[in-house]
Amino acid sequence: MNEIGHILASIPEQKANYDNVVKSLLANRQFLARILKRFIPEFASCRLNDIEKYFIEPESVSFYPTQKSSGHSRIDGLSNEDPIPGLKAVQYDILFRAGFPDSFHAPSAASSGSVPVSEQSRIGICINLEIQSNYYPGYPLEMRGFYYAARRLAAQLRRGCPDSDYGNLQKIYSIWLCIGNVPDREANTATFYHTRKEDLIGSINKTPDIYDLINVILLRINDNAAIEDATLRILQIVCSRQIPGRQKLPLLRSMGIRIDEEIREGIEHMCNLSDWIESEAKKEGHLAGLEEGRLTGLQEGRLTGLEEGKILIINQLIRSGLLEESQVLPLLKMSSQEFQEKTKKFSPLS
Repeated sequence: MNEIGHILASIPEQKANYDNVVKSLLANRQFLARILKRFIPEFASCRLNDIEKYFIEPESVSFYPTQKSSGHSRIDGLSNEDPIPGLKAVQYDILFRAGFPDSFHAPSAASSGSVPVSEQSRIGICINLEIQSNYYPGYPLEMRGFYYAARRLAAQLRRGCPDSDYGNLQKIYSIWLCIGNVPDREANTATFYHTRKEDLIGSINKTPDIYDLINVILLRINDNAAIEDATLRILQIVCSRQIPGRQKLPLLRSMGIRIDEEIREGIEHMCNLSDWIESEAKKEGHLAGLEEGRLTGLQEGRLTGLEEGKILIINQLIRSGLLEESQVLPLLKMSSQEFQEKTKKFSPLS
């Protein structure tokens, strides 16, 4: 395998490492608490401190791939895989449980006691958080969200488990944080999909707790949007590929995030990986450009090689989710069709 081949083979691996660091960061209770308070109705009136300390259940947070936590802010617990024979395996990015706020009361600020409720009387909600870097995977993300939520609901009924009963099913929220190639017209939006009752003949009163069990939330951000919502802005800062690491920590601190060692190391690691991916993509284009120039041996060939390198760099960054085509085409003064034709022409496989 030549050097270009090695670079092409290593970029997806480092991209996966980058995604895993993002998952690890967002599995921190500070970020989870803000997501719960802002987007899940049951937690809207709760204090952030209470959600973080008392409502997110101890030993329940896990993310894929499973890793050991070095601190106390993120904990590993629930199995984030639902292997059901005959069905496609589901691997949840982040999975955790949170106590239903109305079912118990957190200690007051002046009290240091434990939560005065038994585990038996505690009502739970199961939350799945997915980090989706491709907004156009070839199918509606809403459908995948409902499938993930349904699988998690079904996973609560286990054979041989005495507590496995229809009446004990916990409410499911599948939250999809869409980043990367979200179009500007849809960025800075959040949509809530859930079940509601509709009487066809007559009218009866039924509490939503017995039927509103599957909920899907889509959060959409990109680096271009000027986001005013505080929680979406925090998520944008964490996931941004444009904000330098040295700026992310002060920005997060100004938004009320406590910068502990875990968050500091995660941000630094994520930014190092982002720099590596960009550097290798540039190297790939540079080598391809040099190769094109050497093959022609002419000044025209060298100029073509440089143009090829530029096109291949940009194409790789778009494919990796680091850039959007709509951002760079005006700068290149090309139409989408012209860009695709040049990419195909310069591709080593063409």
